Amino acid sequence: YVLNGAVTIHLGSQVFKAKKGESFYFIPNKKHYINASGKNGAILLWVLRRSLGKKLFQVCAKAL
Repeated sequence: YVLNGAVTIHLGSQVFKAKKGESFYFIPNKKHYINASGKNGAILLWVLRRSLGKKLFQVCAKAL
């Protein structure tokens, strides 16, 4: 969940964007990284869980 700012999410050859108030999740079976989109950075709420023996990264939260 993006608390402040915006991020760019890179999953393999795909690129996605998320801004304040938005959430995202992905299964990390490809090369991946996240970087802040603006010059002021970003603040994220990051939730990590395991599901059925496979790593599943999930970011979610209720808007503050």
